[in-house]
Amino acid sequence: MAQLSRRWEERQLCRLCTVRAEDDSHLLVHGLGLRCADPSTSARFRAGEIVDPAEYYFRLGFRFEADSDSLCGIEHRLGIGSAVRHPHGVPCDVYLVG
Repeated sequence: MAQLSRRWEERQLCRLCTVRAEDDSHLLVHGLGLRCADPSTSARFRAGEIVDPAEYYFRLGFRFEADSDSLCGIEHRLGIGSAVRHPHGVPCDVYLVG
């Protein structure tokens, strides 16, 4: 029997949220993320510390659904993003692809 030992802790994140656009139409955002960090970095997250983003991997992918013609073009595109974990939130930069 073989056993795989990993140095890094992985977290898979799923998020579903609604965003209101400037014209009051709505966008449903499906997000899937992966955060990987070594055990000592993960312990610092749990302790509420601010950790330098260079010390872990945190990437996101997004799909979109729109309720109006003004946003329907985004449904055929993917979003990719990079996030930073803070004690009280997770800001991220999102870029549309294609």
